[in-house]
Amino acid sequence: KERKKEGKKLCFGSSVTLILFFSLFRFLNLEMHGHNKLRITRILKHLGEVGLEHLKLPFLLALMTEIVEGRLAHQLDSCVHFWIPTLRDEDTRQLLLEAIRNSPKAENSRF
Repeated sequence: KERKKEGKKLCFGSSVTLILFFSLFRFLNLEMHGHNKLRITRILKHLGEVGLEHLKLPFLLALMTEIVEGRLAHQLDSCVHFWIPTLRDEDTRQLLLEAIRNSPKAENSRF
């Protein structure tokens, strides 16, 4: 069987485009297997360590979009407590946390 893929194209800067392809299977895998949350945290930390801090924000925005739209609904706590804190810029961290607090998915959250 061929799996349908949804593409997310993120642009940042004038010359760099990041394309993320998520399939429904991958979303389900992330929702069901907690060890993948740790992998995302490690990816984000690694990006900062190798001089690719500028890639973290677009990646996080893509994840946050999927959380708010419900495809990664169970990842809200990981996003707030682990993924967003990997950003080095305090203002950006606060802006993302405020955006999540104002989202409909955060109404019953504990953060």
